[in-house]
Amino acid sequence: MNPRGPSGSPTLWRAPNPPAGSTLTAVVIGVVVVAALYFGREVLVPIALAVLLSFVLAPLVRLLQYGLVPRVLSVITVTIIALAVALGLAAIMVAQVNQLAGELPRYECTLRDKVQSLVYILDSSVSSAINGRWSEPKSGNTFIAQILK
Repeated sequence: MNPRGPSGSPTLWRAPNPPAGSTLTAVVIGVVVVAALYFGREVLVPIALAVLLSFVLAPLVRLLQYGLVPRVLSVITVTIIALAVALGLAAIMVAQVNQLAGELPRYECTLRDKVQSLVYILDSSVSSAINGRWSEPKSGNTFIAQILK
């Protein structure tokens, strides 16, 4: 179907012009929605997590129901299993954080040694570039060491 104008030539379809101010209205609505989500995040995040968790756990509840377990008992069982998994993961993370906290002094010493060697290398390079020749920096009175103090 090819619409023709009064002269018999084909006409091009043009989109209607949007009403004046519709762009401003869209921007205002967008700002209001973003502000509502920002200020309501203390309430909306737990609700969103609960909905997500219900979608994840619903198939397990259905599976138990197919095994002729009553719905209430299925929900309680799946909830206990999910809580046990979450607590197990939390216990693993706490153990890892405690191990990291115990090893922090060793990491600090290693990092300090590496920074000192880097300062020595950089200071040697800067000194040689400034003097135009390679020279050993004097300990405690190096260019980079003075900058880092």
